[in-house]
This record gives sequence, C-alpha cells and structure tokens, in this order.
Amino acid sequence: MAKQISIAAVVAICISLMTLTPQPVWGQAVYGSILGTVTDPQGAAVANAKVTVTNQRKGTSDTTTTNADGNYSVTHLIPDIYTVRAEGAGF
Repeated sequence: MAKQISIAAVVAICISLMTLTPQPVWGQAVYGSILGTVTDPQGAAVANAKVTVTNQRKGTSDTTTTNADGNYSVTHLIPDIYTVRAEGAGF
C-alpha cells in the first residue's frame, strides 16, 4: 500500500512540475510592410525607380529601388501613416 502511495505522489509531483515549468511563447509581430509595383501611364513596369516611404508623423524615410519587374518592398515599418513617392528616369 505504501508503495502505491509513493508512486502516486511521484506522478503528482511530475505533473505539477510540468505545468509549472515555463513554456516558450512566440510574440506577435508589430511591424508592417509596404509593397507595390511602379508602372508608367501605359502600364509598363518601371525598373530602377527610386521609391521613398516617409513616416508622416516622424519625418523618417526608407528608400529602395524597384527591380526589373517594377516591384518594390519596404519592411519592418511601425504602424503609422506613410507617404510613398516613386521617381524614375524620364518621369
């Protein structure tokens, strides 16, 4: 009888330790992204266009260049209001 109580006690302690042990938790992402495609008035992609994304409230800017398909992306932006400006040769 004493042996059964000991086993039950050990099992109860193990279960308690498993539930009290901190478990890894992954947080939520707090960043956003702006992505798009720069095209000319006829709808053709504009390669190597300079794209500037400016935070309206802070006045900070991130700059990137479009790829051959006219695509760009700016990542790791905090939630806020942004202005996007694209400049290309001949435009």
